[in-house]
Amino acid sequence: MLLTGKPIDTLLLLVERAGETVSKDDLLALVWNGAAIEENNLSQSVSALRRALGEKRLRGWR
Repeated sequence: MLLTGKPIDTLLLLVERAGETVSKDDLLALVWNGAAIEENNLSQSVSALRRALGEKRLRGWR
């Protein structure tokens, strides 16, 4: 699966902050530059990452 757009931006931010807790507000502010978006956009981005990486949920934002 090829990642582009916001899912890859989300992944890059999470890699940059490895070992830290990244809040939903942080993701919205930094990946979407504070733009007014539906929270579902963030959910879709995280879901795309999970599908691409084949990772099971362990802890953190859901």
